[in-house]
Amino acid sequence: MKRLLHHSIVRIATVAILSFGLVASAYAGDNVCCSHQSTGNPYRCYGQGNCTWWSWKRANETWGQSMPNFGNARDWASLAQSAGYPVENEPGSLTIGVSSSYGRPHGHVVMVERLDGSNVSTTEMNYQRPPRTLPPCDRWKSHPHTRFNRGFILPQPTWDRPAVYFYTGPVRYAAPYDQSLLFFGDFFTGGMLVDARFPNGQYATLSGSQVSVNSSRSITVNVTLGSSGWWKFRFVDTRGQRSGWIWLYVN
Repeated sequence: MKRLLHHSIVRIATVAILSFGLVASAYAGDNVCCSHQSTGNPYRCYGQGNCTWWSWKRANETWGQSMPNFGNARDWASLAQSAGYPVENEPGSLTIGVSSSYGRPHGHVVMVERLDGSNVSTTEMNYQRPPRTLPPCDRWKSHPHTRFNRGFILPQPTWDRPAVYFYTGPVRYAAPYDQSLLFFGDFFTGGMLVDARFPNGQYATLSGSQVSVNSSRSITVNVTLGSSGWWKFRFVDTRGQRSGWIWLYVN
């Protein structure tokens, strides 16, 4: 009787250990998803894509920061903010957009690559149970920025993030051609993006020949100031680190 009892206890303990292993492996992330590699990614790919897997990967490789596992997409903004990641309602390039209404019930996250009018241009993945109707792996897509009702996650700020102190130059007037704006600040580097907000509330991300880094402390922005009113600009480096907004009135 004692021997049988001992064997039963061993079997129960063995089953418990195996069950724990199954649970642990069920929550282990995937290093590969579709044709992409993401070492240490805490999220599952499920074979054909997952929005949280992709956004974690893009943030990790762009920001150089490994976020914790924030669970379902809809919870990312609140949990990220608790973990020290700023969250803003205003869209920004190289941020993570979070929606609780899109992709219900789990929500949806995307990497915002650029701002485009009232939309954001994103890269993302989609998870769907069969039958799948959306492209499963990574793709570019455009969304209204208002779709991301939980806001936009920024990387944790570093001490060497870009800073903008002032604009120098003549009074600007609305015109249908590019004008050069000279800004002074600090920690300007190659490959900078500039997020611009127009007086009508539309946005654009300026890049390439539109942005010239003169030195670590000055930068020239070429932009068509097509309407009068208050414009504002924000400078974003290749790590997603950004300055505050600077305002400019156009007559």
